[in-house]
Amino acid sequence: MRRLFALVVLFPLLARADGDADAARARFNEGVKFFDAAQYDKARAAFLQAYALKKHPAVLLNLAQSSLRGHHEAEAARQFVAYLRDPNATDGGKAIAERGLAEARTKDGRLDVRAPSSVEVFVDDQSFGSGAQIADVDPGTHTVRAGTASQSVSVAAGAITVVPLGGNTTPTTTTTPTTSPTTTTTTSARPLAEMLGSAGESCRARSDCESNLKCVDLVCVDENAPRHVTPKTTPASTTEAKSFALAGVHGFVGISLRAGPGWLMTANGSGATTDTNLQGTFAFALRFGLFANRNELAIEIAPFTDLPYNTRPPTFTGPAFGAVATYGYYAPLYETPGVGVYWPVRFGAGVLAGAGNTDNRAYLQARMDFIGFALRFSRIMVDLDLPSFRYLFSTVSGQTYHLFAWRAGLNVALMF
Repeated sequence: MRRLFALVVLFPLLARADGDADAARARFNEGVKFFDAAQYDKARAAFLQAYALKKHPAVLLNLAQSSLRGHHEAEAARQFVAYLRDPNATDGGKAIAERGLAEARTKDGRLDVRAPSSVEVFVDDQSFGSGAQIADVDPGTHTVRAGTASQSVSVAAGAITVVPLGGNTTPTTTTTPTTSPTTTTTTSARPLAEMLGSAGESCRARSDCESNLKCVDLVCVDENAPRHVTPKTTPASTTEAKSFALAGVHGFVGISLRAGPGWLMTANGSGATTDTNLQGTFAFALRFGLFANRNELAIEIAPFTDLPYNTRPPTFTGPAFGAVATYGYYAPLYETPGVGVYWPVRFGAGVLAGAGNTDNRAYLQARMDFIGFALRFSRIMVDLDLPSFRYLFSTVSGQTYHLFAWRAGLNVALMF
């Protein structure tokens, strides 16, 4: 869910005239801005600070959503559970939390820790309370400790691993020997009563819920309540395709089309001569590289599709091969996760050569783009050059050839 929950509800709480309230309000506003810009780790950090100052359920729910979108699924699951258990949680917030919890638990793992009720349970030295616990953790290997008992256990994404540490040790699966020593039979056991889900908690089957509840759409609900169809969340890939920002590192591929005037100057020890008329230049190129936030590193290759100077035989008689490495920065003029407007500035250097098409000369070239306009629609960037300035030179047998070109055109790139 792109828009964070209960911003208006939180403001009255944070309106008290004290330092903690002002700081909490400031951190909360920062979190909202970072979340809307798809900078989820920064949003998570801001909401953590806000929640440390004001433990309000609206902040907790926004924190959980930021953790989930930032791929901290186990942490998000624990925060969603804490929200669902908060007596001040609203019905609308619970619906959001239920969906978020179900999504998080498809990617994290759970430890069914069975310890005596008076013994504190630790997972990787983090306390999860006393007695039997269901602990949401990252997939992988974890050290679970209760008193003097300790185990190293592994859990896969979406799975539950039982950890008996002195409490009820009924395993989730039991193995019964048969006449063949290599054959085993596995049967499922009902979870402990204290592990059953209450109303609003996630489940996979009816046996995961308390006796008066049933499992509907992965959520425990009242057995006598009419069936409620939980709105399906938009898959992450679809959501990200619609909402995308220049944050983090993203590869891209694209094309470039440019054309414009140019003129040639030939210089030697006795002087220089220039064309009296501007000539036409054209280039089609393939582009690929990386966006690192708003910085662009790219390679642009024209596979014998660069026509540097149309009518100057024998210097240029046909298309040439060009390759340029560039660095660019996209200064934001307007930016949301779905749409962005930028002023691109770009510099680059490369080569151009075309055997007989360039009279067997190889040219070094420099590129500078100072004036432009770029539009981003989700992951698609359309970049207009108005124009792109090129300078090429080559020295052969005491003569230096200088080519100046001003090419207007566009780049189209797809980020992934």
